[in-house]
Amino acid sequence: NKKHLKNLPEQQLRQLQCIDEKVHSYQTYQKELEAQHKKSVVTEQQFILHKMLHTRLPEMLASYHQLANIHTSAQHVSNGKKAEARELLQKILDNIEQRLDYLLEQIETQQLQALRVMNHYIDSHDD
Repeated sequence: NKKHLKNLPEQQLRQLQCIDEKVHSYQTYQKELEAQHKKSVVTEQQFILHKMLHTRLPEMLASYHQLANIHTSAQHVSNGKKAEARELLQKILDNIEQRLDYLLEQIETQQLQALRVMNHYIDSHDD
């Protein structure tokens, strides 16, 4: 929901954009596998990441948005809670981005290994 993004600091908006680009890379890879009629087994890490991206992150952004729009009479208490909310959101964004980085790194490693195997196969049949 775009309105949930309006109270985010610029750094977190940039990080969300970066996460979105990494998700796009991962989804492109998955679509290419499907186009080649290759099935990929969903790992626990992929399942958790999917749940975080599609359920938990939107929930957190909605909660953060609601908190940012609450005006209380005790402004110093409110500011402390908003600062804590920013920190918690940052931790979640960092966690998601780390999981995406790890997943993309695994994909790169798998693809490189597949090329090595093919190269070894070709080399072993050069007579």
